[in-house]
Amino acid sequence: MRHQAFNSELIRDQHPVTTAVPVPRDHESPGQCARARGPLGAIAKVVCCRTWLAVLVLSLWPGRSHAAAPTLTRLFPAGGQRGTTVKVECTGKFKWPVKIWAPGVKVVALKDSGQIQVTIPADLAVDRVWIRLYDAEGASPALPFLLSNLAEFLEKEPNNRLGKAQPLLGGTQSPPQGAAKDGDAAGKKGSRPGSHGVANGILQSAGDVDGFSVFVKAGSTLVADMAANARLNSPVDAVLQVVTPDGFVVAENHDGVGIDPRLAFTPTRTGTYIVRVFGFPSKPNSSITYSGAATYVYRLTLTTGPFIANAARVSVVAGTKSVPVFGWNIPKGTEVPVRGEVKSLREVESVFAKQIPASSEVGFVQRREFAGRARIRTVPFKTVGVARPGGGPGVALAPPVAVTGCLDTHNQFTRHVFQLKKGTTYSLSAESSTFELPVIPMMRIMAPDGSRAAQSSDPGTGKETHLRFSPKVDGPYEVQVFDRYRHHGPGHFYQVTIVPEETDCELTISADMLVVTPKKPLEVEVVVTRRNGSGGKLGPITIAVEGLPKGMTSAPVVSQPDGATSKKVKLTITTDGSAFSGPIRIIGKCTKPAKFQRAARTPVKFGNAFETTWLTGTAKK
Repeated sequence: MRHQAFNSELIRDQHPVTTAVPVPRDHESPGQCARARGPLGAIAKVVCCRTWLAVLVLSLWPGRSHAAAPTLTRLFPAGGQRGTTVKVECTGKFKWPVKIWAPGVKVVALKDSGQIQVTIPADLAVDRVWIRLYDAEGASPALPFLLSNLAEFLEKEPNNRLGKAQPLLGGTQSPPQGAAKDGDAAGKKGSRPGSHGVANGILQSAGDVDGFSVFVKAGSTLVADMAANARLNSPVDAVLQVVTPDGFVVAENHDGVGIDPRLAFTPTRTGTYIVRVFGFPSKPNSSITYSGAATYVYRLTLTTGPFIANAARVSVVAGTKSVPVFGWNIPKGTEVPVRGEVKSLREVESVFAKQIPASSEVGFVQRREFAGRARIRTVPFKTVGVARPGGGPGVALAPPVAVTGCLDTHNQFTRHVFQLKKGTTYSLSAESSTFELPVIPMMRIMAPDGSRAAQSSDPGTGKETHLRFSPKVDGPYEVQVFDRYRHHGPGHFYQVTIVPEETDCELTISADMLVVTPKKPLEVEVVVTRRNGSGGKLGPITIAVEGLPKGMTSAPVVSQPDGATSKKVKLTITTDGSAFSGPIRIIGKCTKPAKFQRAARTPVKFGNAFETTWLTGTAKK
C-alpha cells in the first residue's frame, strides 16, 4: 500500500444559491463592472450592485446550504484483535466530529477529522461488529469491522520486492507490551520474521504487490487467509502466493472463500518464505496488469498455529455447547465452543431464500488461542455431522434434519437417505457459501424404485441450490450431492437441509436507513412473502413500527390473505419535529392458523441482514 496523507477536508459540500453576475475587467471593481456610456450605464450600475448584494445575502442565509447525511465508504484498518485498542481511519463525507453507533465495542471520535479509536473487549463473542456514522441529518451505511485473535499490524511500504518484504513479528501469537495500543505488530527490520499475525493492507494503485516474510519450520503448515471481497466488499479479485527468497513460487491460490484466496503450505525445508498479495478487479476489465485502488482494503491472516476453517456440523441444535472443527494444525479431537451472537449485534438470514426455519439463528465458533473461525447455524431440529463416502448412504433420516457432508475424492457424489411421506411438500437446500466453503453443490433425488424423481437446476453464479419436492409414494428417497464442476478436496464441505414446508411469512424492506422530516411524512413499503404449508392458509398480518420516540407516530396496517395487501403494504411515519436517531423495528403479527410474529429484515449485506433499520427524524427548523 502506498500511503497518502489523509485528507482532513471531509466536510459535506455546501452549495449556496448563486446568481450569474457580470465579470469585472482586471482593473475594475465589482461596482465598476457595469460602467457604460449613456443612460443605460446608471441602470446597469445599480443592477450590478444589487446583484452582488443579493448573492451575499443568499450565501449567508441560514439553512440555504443543502444538508446531507454522513457517508462512510471505508474503514482502515478494517478490523482488530480482541482485547486491544485500534486507531481507525474513516473515509467518506461528513462534518467532523460525528456520532458513532457501534454495538459491542467502544468507539471514540478523535480530534483529527475521520480518525476514531476502537476498543475491543477481550471476550467479545462475535466475529465482526458494525460501525455507522450519524448526525442530525441522517446516517451512513454500517460497515463491518472484523475481529481476530492474533497480533495485528499495518502494512508498510516499500514491500513490493522480495528483498523488501515486511517481516512478521517473532515469538508467540500474543502481542508484545505496547503493541496492543496501536495494533502494529510488525517485526523490526533485520530480525528473524515470526510466524503469526494479521496484516492490514491496501493494494493502493496499479501494479502494487505486497509482500510479507514468514519463518516456517520444515514439516509445519503455514496458513494464509485473506479477507477482502467476501467479508469487506473490496472490489478486488486477489491472489496469494508463497515464494522462496530467490523467487520460486511454491504455493498459490486464487479463490478459497468466494473469490478471496486461502492456502496452506507445508515446506520440507526450514527457512523464511515470502507471502505476497496482488489483485485484479473483481469486475474484469480489458487490462491484464495488476490492479489497485484506495478501496482494495484487505486483512491477511498468517499463522503456523491452529486455524479453524469450518465446523464438523455447520448446523447445530440450539443449546449445543461445543462442536469439532476442521482446519489446519488443530489437535485431534479438539472441540470449540459454540457462540450465539449478542442480541444487539444479531444478524439474520433470509429464511425463505435459503429454505430454513424462521427460528434458525446465526452463530459462530472460535477459540482464543486459535486463528480463523467458522460461521454456523443453530436450528430447532436434529443435525448430523460430516458424512463421508464409505459403506453406503446409511440409515434413513426423518425430516426435519440437517446433514453436513464432504466431497473429498475425485468425481464423487455423496448419498443421503430420507424417509419421506406422500402428500407432504418438502423444502431441500444444499449450501456451502453461507458457511464460507468452496463447494457449488447440486442435488438429485432418487425415488425408492431407483428412478430419478427430481434434480436441482444450475445455480449459475450462486453457490446454493434449492428444491421443493412432493413425493408420490411413501418411502426412502436418496438425495445425491455433487459439485457442479466435480471439484473435491479435504475442505469441500456442504450442508443439506430438508424440512416439511410450514405456513409462514417473511417481511422485507428495501433500505436500512430512513429519514423523516416535519414537512413530509415518510412512507415505508413492506414486502410480504407468504407461504401456505401443512398448517393451512396464512391469515391477516398486522404490521406496525416498534421503537418510535415521543413525537413520532405510525398507524398499524393490515396485510390481508388475498388482494394487493397480501403482497405489499405501506406504513406512514410522521414527526412533530422532535430530533431522533436510532434503530427501529417493523413487526408483523399473525394469529391464524397459529400465533407468531416476524420482524422485517433489511436488504442482505455480506450474506446476512438485520431486523432493525436506522431512522433519523430531523428537527423542526
